[in-house]
Parts: sequence; C-alpha cells; structure tokens
Amino acid sequence: ERGVIYSREGEVLVRNKPAFSIELNTMYCRQLNICESTLYEVEKIQNKSLPEAYLDLKNRKQVIVIEKGLTKEEVLPIESKLASFPGLVVSVQPLRDYRFPESFAHVLGYVGLDDTNLQPRYVGKAGIEESYDERLRGIPGERVIQVDSSGESYKVIAEQNAFPGKNIH
Repeated sequence: ERGVIYSREGEVLVRNKPAFSIELNTMYCRQLNICESTLYEVEKIQNKSLPEAYLDLKNRKQVIVIEKGLTKEEVLPIESKLASFPGLVVSVQPLRDYRFPESFAHVLGYVGLDDTNLQPRYVGKAGIEESYDERLRGIPGERVIQVDSSGESYKVIAEQNAFPGKNIH
C-alpha cells in the first residue's frame, strides 16, 4: 500500500481507499484453452463489455487487469465463482484518494500502471507521486505456490510479507 501524503500542517492530501480488481493470469487459462470463454463469462456476470481485456489477450499479456476500482459488492458475484475459472483472481488494489484534486493535481501528480513489469503494479507518473515513488510505493508481498497439473494450488513454498510505503509530511 502506498504511503499517505500530508501537507506541512499535517492535513491529509492523498490517502488510500479500499478497492478491488479482477485479474486473469493467462498462463493458467491458456493451458486449458479457455481464456476467451473465461472473459465471456466475466462479461456476463459483471454485465459489462470488456474490449480492452480481449485486446490484452490478443497481445499475449500474461496478467490482464480486467476491471479495477471495484467495491466489495461489485466483486461478490465473481468471487463466488472463482473456482470455476482457472487463473481468475480478485485482488485488493487500493485506490488513491486525492482530497483536493482541483487545487493540487499539478503538484501531487497521479499513479498509473507500470507497463514495463510482468506483474501489474502502480507507480507514480507525475508530480510528488513520481518524485517520491520509491519511498511511497513500499515493497509488495510475494507468495510462491506449488500447483498441480490442473492449476490447483496445494502447497505454499515461500512467502514474503508486504511492507507499506512510507508517508510524506
């Protein structure tokens, strides 16, 4: 989780708010040749068209962020059916909440997806978010899981806890 940005008076300028994303790891669905049908089923469940996800699939991206910025209520229909879709996951992806966007947007900047990394992660793209990205970003957690031939996990081999980013005052 990214750090919080405070004003010099201690007022919160940027904070995190909980949000969820639906992601597809194509490594699993490609083995079973069901990536397109999985996206189709997600479209039906979420009642939304997902043209960018199909484009990412065509471009052979390993991890496709299907939807982001969702509430818990919006992911519940998918979450209840995750076992039916190999490679489909719901992950917690906090959103940045800019408290005074019209006043400080040019100084604070914004975050966006880092397209140079295999795993989707958010990095600072402008302003303070970019200048202090390494300090704000923290260290993501990792888990190495042993899976069987059908993609079912059954043993955690290694795990590293996530460390939140540092706050800026």
